[in-house]
Amino acid sequence: MAPRNGLASLSLVVMALTVGIHEVTGATWTWIPGGMAFILGFILPQWFLLVSVARILALVAVGLGVALPLLGWISIDALHRALDQALFFAFFVAMLALLQDTAAQSPLIRRSGTVLLSQPPGRRYSVLTFGGMLMGVLLNLGTLSLLGTMIAQGVAQGRGESGDRVADIRLRRMSLAMLRGFCTVPLWSPTSISMPIVLAALPGLAWLELLPYGAGAAAVLLGIGWLLDRLSYHRPAAPPAAQPWVRPLLPLVGLIATIPAVGMAVGGWLDVRMITAILVSIPAIVLVWQTVQRHGSGQARPILAAARALATETLPKLPNFRSEMVIFAASGAIAILILPLIDVEALGSKIVALGLGEGPVMVAGFVTIFALSFLGINSIVTVSVLMGVLPNLPGLEFVPIHLALMALTGWTLSVGISPLSAAVRITSRAIEQEPAILGIRWNGIYASTSAGLVSVVLLILGGWGG
Repeated sequence: MAPRNGLASLSLVVMALTVGIHEVTGATWTWIPGGMAFILGFILPQWFLLVSVARILALVAVGLGVALPLLGWISIDALHRALDQALFFAFFVAMLALLQDTAAQSPLIRRSGTVLLSQPPGRRYSVLTFGGMLMGVLLNLGTLSLLGTMIAQGVAQGRGESGDRVADIRLRRMSLAMLRGFCTVPLWSPTSISMPIVLAALPGLAWLELLPYGAGAAAVLLGIGWLLDRLSYHRPAAPPAAQPWVRPLLPLVGLIATIPAVGMAVGGWLDVRMITAILVSIPAIVLVWQTVQRHGSGQARPILAAARALATETLPKLPNFRSEMVIFAASGAIAILILPLIDVEALGSKIVALGLGEGPVMVAGFVTIFALSFLGINSIVTVSVLMGVLPNLPGLEFVPIHLALMALTGWTLSVGISPLSAAVRITSRAIEQEPAILGIRWNGIYASTSAGLVSVVLLILGGWGG
């Protein structure tokens, strides 16, 4: 196992270096060593350790990549772009894995989690929602495991004193608060996989332009969740003395703000898009973060200790994210491969013939993302295909911001309700509940209410008639 993991880690380093070079310089040769390292040095040796969904998606991607060019249905250029996108998504996951591993060891993250869970009942929901969103930027899905486990343990410890009914209500409220907060991250965070997909399809749109709209949509969705929580559960007449939360969370907020700040600085220096700048900066951010942690604990030569830990502890853990990398990479490749099979001209003509405008088409796209998530189809595939098709439909003129909001809200709501989504499954495992109970029974009213509101807004923004 050790040699296999050693080869896998080395292969991921080669893949990451080549993708970084490609993204920064535009070099076209990088797909050869990057693709060989990822496929031959990483996927094949790790094949039987992948979850079944990852293996199925990988086989579908390879099958399409072999069959479609042989049939003459796609060009070699499309195949090349599919591989480039697959490698970029794998690179994205690898860089976030570095960030997540460092965050998981951080005393700051542990202290922040304790602060979130120590709030009185009247304020616990809103603070947990906010905290789940913030921690999701750094820990990604690890947020749900960490906070979910802490929630389950805290509720179990107090069950004898509070009684089963109160404990069950507390578990439900805290779990939903965390999940709903976490699920808004795709709407605004530059470290969410949703951002490079949407921004790549809308080249005239920058993350800073999208940020206020995405953050505003996140605030509205969080407000709906807060309101439903207040209407569903009686608020104590005399809540316990408030526990401080703003000041203890300021270091976490500052750390999160540092990531896009570094991205903007590096992006301006290298003249690359901000998403790329953030990803290529993450190893340096991680090194500085680990150095600060070791300096704070009094270790001698903290920079050397941090570099050694990064090389000998963090990098060997990257293969643990094998399934996520393969799922994201294969999904990205599949989306590129099937796009040329869609007759955009014919589809646009039919839509125009029906007299439909941008509004109904965006609603249909939003519902598609939402509905297909219940079939286990990853939002990466659905959003990639829709964002490849909709902006190019003849006879329709979409506002880029509107399309981005359609895709990102659909992504956000689907990952919080589908029993097959990773977010719901990880949370349900942490709190020992069935995914269908958490996603549909507990979160169904919130998701359906929010989906209805989003549909109305998209109709208003896009108009009805063509």
